[in-house]
Parts: sequence; C-alpha cells; structure tokens
Amino acid sequence: MNPHYAAALCYQAAWLDVPPERLDGEGFVHPTPIRNEKIPGYPEPVRVHALRIEGREEIYAACAPGLERKLRLKKPTSRFFYFEALNPTIDVSQARPLHADDLPAFLRFFKKAYPDAREFDWILAYFHGIAALQRCFGIFEGGLLVSVADAPTIPYLPELIVEPGIMTLPEFRRRGYAAAVCAAFLAEQLRRGLSPIWTCAMDNEASAGLARHLGYRPFGTLWRM
Repeated sequence: MNPHYAAALCYQAAWLDVPPERLDGEGFVHPTPIRNEKIPGYPEPVRVHALRIEGREEIYAACAPGLERKLRLKKPTSRFFYFEALNPTIDVSQARPLHADDLPAFLRFFKKAYPDAREFDWILAYFHGIAALQRCFGIFEGGLLVSVADAPTIPYLPELIVEPGIMTLPEFRRRGYAAAVCAAFLAEQLRRGLSPIWTCAMDNEASAGLARHLGYRPFGTLWRM
C-alpha cells in the first residue's frame, strides 16, 4: 500500500474515531462524543463526518450521539485526495521558503488577498510558527509576494499529515504560480517525512484539477455537517 494512502486512511479513521482497519469492512454509523468537540481549524464542532472510499459503495459515518437515528446523507460536500508522487515537470525555480524577515511581505499579501479581514493580531505568531518549520513558501514578482502555500492547522495527526493551503493574488493567477509554489511546499514536507492530503468542495473543479496535476489521487468523498 502507498504509505501516503495509508496515512490518509489513518487520518480519516481519526475523524471517524475508529481504528483504521474498520474502514476495510462494512459501512457503519458511529456515535461518538468527539463529534461534539471543537477541533483545531474549525470554528464549530463538526457534528457529522462521513466517508465513501473511491470505488466502493460503503459509507462510514461518525456523528454526535443522538444524531444516528435521524442521520440522512444527501449530496457529499467535499472531495478528499491522498498523495501519490510529485509531478516532476512542475518548475519550482521561482518558489522559496519564507523566513521570519518576510513577515512584512506576508502581511501585505494577506491584506491584499483578504481585503475584508479586520483581525491581524494572530498573524505574527502564525507566520513565525509556520516559517520556522518551513511550512510556508512563496513566489515574488517585482518584489511583491503574489502566491503563497502554507500549512493551516489540521485537527488530527499533525505529526504525520500536512494539508497545504494555497492563495494567489487575483491579478497574478493563470501563470502557473499556484502549482509551482505548492510543488515546492510539498517537496519540503515530503523531505521531512510528512504525508500530504488535499480536500476541496465537490464543485471546485479548479482545486481538484490542481491536486491531480501536483500528484494527488482521489481517495474518496466526504460529508461534513
């Protein structure tokens, strides 16, 4: 088994609060108190998390206790990808890790990328944390930081799993920057022994296409509520 596939399986098992081998058998609905808990990276508890593995019919679901009898899954909300191998054709020569002294450039980038944001106090600690771990890569054009791949907080197995977040300023899109900066980011995380995953909305074809281009493969579909 691809070790990154195995890591993705363990990550999904953690969401479902079951041993990974449970995802080899029949589907289930598992009431668990962890689905009532707030988890890193999410503002509210995820009351329902369900998975259908690619090429299979079974659905594995975890829910907050009391929801199991009225649980009705409609359209899946997300696609989930595991990592196979990095695409060697992507040119990463313009991308580099961001360091502590890149904070002003990162802050300018963030304000341009998220013009409606009003809270910035958290950025200092966040940026220094990811920069120290080389979990933030960027591309500059004319001295301006225009594309960034970083590693937002994930709720489970952070010692094993990493999931990139990518943002390119609107006026610099369609130049291959997202693929380049993310490929450089992924190469460093793989060197450090981490397994990359990727999650996107079901209707986000651009994100799914980028994932495949980078070297991800479909793992399954998710329901999150």
